[in-house]
Amino acid sequence: MNIKDIISMQFLLLLPLGIGYLLKRVISLQMQTVNLDRISKGILKFNLIFLEPLIVVWFIWKLHFSINTFFLPFSGLILVVIGFFLGMLFFRKYSKRNFLTLVVISSLANHGYTMGGVMSYFFLGEEGLSKSLIFISYFYFYLYGFLFPWIHIQKEKTAQNYENFVNIFISHLFDFKDYRNYPIYGLFVGLALFLMQIPIPKVDILDFFMKFIVYVSIVLYYFHLGWVLVVRKMFLYFKEFLWVGFIKFLLLPVLVLGILNFIPSSFLSSLDKQIIVMMSFMPSAVYSIITSSLFSLNRDLSSSIFVLTTLFFLFLVFPLLVLFWEEFVLLLR
Repeated sequence: MNIKDIISMQFLLLLPLGIGYLLKRVISLQMQTVNLDRISKGILKFNLIFLEPLIVVWFIWKLHFSINTFFLPFSGLILVVIGFFLGMLFFRKYSKRNFLTLVVISSLANHGYTMGGVMSYFFLGEEGLSKSLIFISYFYFYLYGFLFPWIHIQKEKTAQNYENFVNIFISHLFDFKDYRNYPIYGLFVGLALFLMQIPIPKVDILDFFMKFIVYVSIVLYYFHLGWVLVVRKMFLYFKEFLWVGFIKFLLLPVLVLGILNFIPSSFLSSLDKQIIVMMSFMPSAVYSIITSSLFSLNRDLSSSIFVLTTLFFLFLVFPLLVLFWEEFVLLLR
């Protein structure tokens, strides 16, 4: 990547974000009867039902078979667990509400399609995107199987409802009416096709179409983020942002690089290691905001840090990754 690639990448992500933000303001001022929340959910719903499941199936199906690929979700789990414990260490003196919020923020990173997958695609091509989709498959198991029960136990000071959360996880996973699960079903289908080694259709127009909808999906996601962005709340928690930024953009990547240097390439390929390093730099996840809403945590805090870490990543961390990526690759060999 060169400077033109950096600008193109930032343009691709920030332009729809800016358009979404401005368009919402114009509509809210001139068409006050319009249901803005319904439009927001409609954009997200279209992406989750019609685009992302297709993308997940296609790019996982294209993977070359390797049993080592299945170490990637485990690596993803390790990353969020490290972030979890770093958050507990750094923010233990905060009030319980803010402590829980900051631990969630420190643990959950944007490994998914809205950032980690995008970066893997631009840095490492189609195979990078495919493996990033495998990498993120840990997410709902961690979220419903550990993080949500932990928050509930901390808030209620009882472990008796842990079994209920396991049941909730299972019921959520197999709720076919919940469109948020459709990308997971796409993951299951893609993995089945991948494991059975069913040949992928060699049709140029189909391959072009799938690459095209990758860009459409990216644009729609960032348009949606711009649509829900609340600028006046961005700098409410700047000190906390600095600590979270230190964890996410410096401490965690250094730990990951140190650990990966002890893992032989026969166990994890250079590409797999690059995926893990890429993911270690990711900013705060939008699910930190959703979690704050579900458990009555500090939503303003999670929203502020989500926006600031995302912008910080795009304007500073991402260009630095481009400039020094070859050095990172050499370190991983």
